[in-house]
Amino acid sequence: MPPPTTRTAVRSKPRRSPKPQERQRDPDRTRRLLLDAAAEFAAHGYAGARISAIAARAGVNQQLISY
Repeated sequence: MPPPTTRTAVRSKPRRSPKPQERQRDPDRTRRLLLDAAAEFAAHGYAGARISAIAARAGVNQQLISY
């Protein structure tokens, strides 16, 4: 029997993104996140606002904002 390797993960099904009817949006959360971003722009201006700071306020991954 061959020794186990670190990359032996096997997926039974490929990953998929949810269908539009399966996606759930929370308008209150969206509003809060937009207001948090607006606060960052208000505090530092357009040139001084940083995506990393906006992501930190929102509690999301920085790459998610640019997606």
